Amino acid sequence: MSIEKNSYLCRNNQTMASERELIKLEKEIRLKMVSIKSGKLLPKDSGIGKMINLMKNFDEPLYEKIMTEYKQILSSIK
Repeated sequence: MSIEKNSYLCRNNQTMASERELIKLEKEIRLKMVSIKSGKLLPKDSGIGKMINLMKNFDEPLYEKIMTEYKQILSSIK
């Protein structure tokens, strides 16, 4: 994972990620989804599952949207 996982996690006992961190996390997830779709990266090697689960903790509606798109990508590559 190119972005430090710790940067999204609790800082100074805060449980929310900043908007900037959410944007960075979403961008990284989407880049991995594009790589998976193009065949450059395998889902199991991407580490995307951990990132998507992390997104679930911070932004449930965005998590649902990303999961829907990710499931479509997985079904298209099989």
